[in-house]
Amino acid sequence: MGITHGGLDDEAYGYNIMTSVSQHADWIDSILFGPFATNAVPYSWLEEFGYTNNYDSASLADPDEDGFANWQEYQADTIPTNGADYLVIGMQSNQLTFVSSSNCVYEIEWCDNLSSNIWNVLTNNISGTGYVLNVADTNNAPVRFYRLNAERK
Repeated sequence: MGITHGGLDDEAYGYNIMTSVSQHADWIDSILFGPFATNAVPYSWLEEFGYTNNYDSASLADPDEDGFANWQEYQADTIPTNGADYLVIGMQSNQLTFVSSSNCVYEIEWCDNLSSNIWNVLTNNISGTGYVLNVADTNNAPVRFYRLNAERK
């Protein structure tokens, strides 16, 4: 019989279990990851925001109506019930700025012509700090579009 969590059997629902033993071997700490809803959102994360069933639909929902589905909020480590908390990039002079999360790694891409839909990497593997990050773009293109990608660590 597998470990149960909330009445669910890990063998039936695909839990991945990582167990660590302390240096003194006097306790065992088990951390459960999963199960997961659509787009790899952990049920436990959705439960933090009040979802208790139909996790796949919950992953696709946008309860704060900020234009980002819950799965996108999970990836960006933003709060899905706060419409003012979402991933956004700003620019002042040649400095791109965004509020980062220490739980994410970021990539900034640029494009000079949106109709071409060709995006180039400006920089990647930017570790979030939990603070505002600034990234310079020294190219003086008359028109340039940017997109910020976040990936949860």
